[in-house]
Amino acid sequence: MGSKGFALGQVQGRSLWWGSGQRPDAPMTHPRRSPQRVSISFKLMAAFGLALSLIVGMGVFGLAQLHKVNRFANAIRTVQLPQIETLEQIRRWTSEHRLLATRQVQTTEFRQLAEIATEIEASQKLIAAAEAKYLASAPTPQERALFSIFRRLWEAYGQALASVQARLENGELAAASAEFDRAVLGTFENAARRLEDLIGITKEAARQAAEDAAAVYRWAILLTLGCIVAATVLTSIVILWISSDVSMPLLRIAEAMRRLAEGQDDVPLDDRPQRQDEIGVLMEAVAGYRDALASSRRFSAEARLEHHRLQAAISNMPLGLSMFDAGERLIICNEAYAALYGLPASLTRPGTTLEAILRQVNRTLLDAEASEAGVQEVLERYRAELRQGVTRYHGRHLREMSDGRTISVILHVMAGGGWVAVHEDVTERHSAERRIRHMARHDALTDLPNRVLFRERITEALAAGGEGERVAVLCLDLDHFKDVNDTLGHPVGDRLLQAVAARLRECVRMTDTVARLGGDEFAIIQRGAPQQPQAAAALAVRLIETIGAPYQIDGHRLVIGTSVGIAVAPEGSTEPDEILKNSDMALYAAKAGGRSNFCHFDPEMEQRLQSRRRLETDLRQAVETGAFEMRYQPVVDVTRNRVTGFEALLRWRHPERGLLPPSEFLQVAEEIGAIVPIGMWVLQHACHDAALWPDGVKVAVNISPRQFRGQDLREVVAGALWAAGLPPQRLELEITETALLADSDATFDLLHRLRASGVGIAMDDFGTGYSSLSHVRRFPFDRIKLDRSFVASMDSDAGSLAVIRAVAGLGANLGMAITAEGVETEGQVERLRAEGYHELQGYYFGRPSPAEAVPGIILRPQGARAAA
Repeated sequence: MGSKGFALGQVQGRSLWWGSGQRPDAPMTHPRRSPQRVSISFKLMAAFGLALSLIVGMGVFGLAQLHKVNRFANAIRTVQLPQIETLEQIRRWTSEHRLLATRQVQTTEFRQLAEIATEIEASQKLIAAAEAKYLASAPTPQERALFSIFRRLWEAYGQALASVQARLENGELAAASAEFDRAVLGTFENAARRLEDLIGITKEAARQAAEDAAAVYRWAILLTLGCIVAATVLTSIVILWISSDVSMPLLRIAEAMRRLAEGQDDVPLDDRPQRQDEIGVLMEAVAGYRDALASSRRFSAEARLEHHRLQAAISNMPLGLSMFDAGERLIICNEAYAALYGLPASLTRPGTTLEAILRQVNRTLLDAEASEAGVQEVLERYRAELRQGVTRYHGRHLREMSDGRTISVILHVMAGGGWVAVHEDVTERHSAERRIRHMARHDALTDLPNRVLFRERITEALAAGGEGERVAVLCLDLDHFKDVNDTLGHPVGDRLLQAVAARLRECVRMTDTVARLGGDEFAIIQRGAPQQPQAAAALAVRLIETIGAPYQIDGHRLVIGTSVGIAVAPEGSTEPDEILKNSDMALYAAKAGGRSNFCHFDPEMEQRLQSRRRLETDLRQAVETGAFEMRYQPVVDVTRNRVTGFEALLRWRHPERGLLPPSEFLQVAEEIGAIVPIGMWVLQHACHDAALWPDGVKVAVNISPRQFRGQDLREVVAGALWAAGLPPQRLELEITETALLADSDATFDLLHRLRASGVGIAMDDFGTGYSSLSHVRRFPFDRIKLDRSFVASMDSDAGSLAVIRAVAGLGANLGMAITAEGVETEGQVERLRAEGYHELQGYYFGRPSPAEAVPGIILRPQGARAAA
């Protein structure tokens, strides 16, 4: 038997007596109770068995606590939360029932009463269904008793409401209203309080259940943490024991095996610890290690197997892989590499030179004329890296192929010479990256350069300009584009912007740049023009004419315009941001001077812009401090020489500029959004002042289009009337056609609701819009106010006189009152009276006056005219 067999015999012999605790040839004696005689496996089993018991105990305890928490959660989820939800529904529907009942008592129109009765019946059905649902959810006796009280009160409320409805049907309006306030509302409040008490009890039960679940959860957390600490301590003890009783002896055994592997035959294998467990057995097994060296042949076979596996993995890689040695000869490559470059099988064998492969690639996939240069370039790059002694080189190169593909090559230079290269077809990725870069610098809708690229182009134009060459920047803003978006929708607006972009491209040269800066704002860089600013002005005129031509979008004929601001560099500045700011200020000046216009930058514009900003700041502060005053201009019935009403006009008491009319600040207030609080202030003060006037004298208040959006105008008007104690019939709201441009059903519905409440609705500045007749046909205005421009020119313009006569006939046929504005002479009074106008307004009858002067004007309209 060899040494291996001998060692195995020793191991097996020891295992026999180790298992029973005695040697076979030893006399039968009681074994020594020593830790070294206890099996390591037994120790491990005992330690891990204890840990497992602790884990199982923790799991059982956790499941028990989870069951208890789940029981609380189920009670909350399946009973209490549905009860709360049902009670909340009952509360909401009973509140809606009370609101409907209130409207029924206050409404006299038969059609509205029928609608309210239908809604009340539907509400009663919902409440009955919710009550049945709640009773089916098994409430507690206390909750059921409280719910019974609520139902009795609710039935009493229904009986009281039925009595009120009977009085209404008999025409006893006053008695019905008094009984409603006394009996119906009181009973409803009692029922609502009982319902609130019931909701509170149910929520308290849910909260208590949640607190119980939380308490159980906290107790479970504390016990679990204690078990975790105990498990941690036990694990630490086991680790320390393994380290001292197992790991250190194993290290000594490993050292002995290392020395044997290094060829040291004098390893003292007989110097073994007197242990009779697995460590002792393992120490004896080391003696057989010499014979085990013969197993190296097995390792060689495994190495060959691993080589085949590596070859299979390389062959199935989706990326091309090639490895070259220090002599530039191929060691290995995969099929993906050969397919990527179209290499024949003869060039994929180990030993093929890199130069031969590169020649084949350049000959088939690259430019033939640059083939030799490409081969030498790649070879010299690899050789230079190797000559420098680089032990690890990482580089990524992109090669454009003649067939349109882009190949990425990543190189790793190996420490012993040679390199590994990974090749990947990144054509799609490269194309996607180019598209992303393009999208980051271009507008998605029009594909024009965006603000980022436009700024870069300005920098390039300024840097590339020669001596005396000047660059012009033109900013464009579309006129009336917002009306298109509001009336026809954003899809039509987007297609209109695309059509505008196409026209802008046609107006410029190849050297110019057109960009969309955002919204309906465009910009152009004009470079290389022989004369500036004349060339920029000529381009602006061409742009205004081209953009102003009609468009056909989705069957709509659209007409817009554009305003242009021009800044020329280096006159004003050589900084891109400064040039853009200058052109933008010029654009603002062009828009202020009238639409479809252009303007060159003037250094004084910045001062005007600062003045505008100061005005905005002062206006915002005036809104906060209420630095406004009211003036009232009379409307006179010339047939009876009587003041029928006043138009409320706003004035701003500016701390430096004095009393300002609306023309000085109203447009700014519209643009910065301050018109809404200002309009609310005007409405409240006008109603308060009018409440002090005699009955029959109305007050007319102008309403901005912005007040139709972002707030409930009906509630604002109702609140102002209620606070002032003014009857709705004495208030008249004047609106312009701008508020009706969207032609939305919501706007007309709001006007109908206001008119139904008793408030008068007047069309202001009539005749200046393009759709007045359609608006008059759709909504029955109480009054039409003829614009002052027709009155001013009726003596010199036959067209104005024709409009005056047409409006008078329109009002007579439609039953609408007609008021002419801007009357300043007695001749105008007589002419308008002859044309059928009875109510006139203007300086002839009185200028806008403070509220204190209104009583005198009402009593003495002739005196007011004389004062004017």
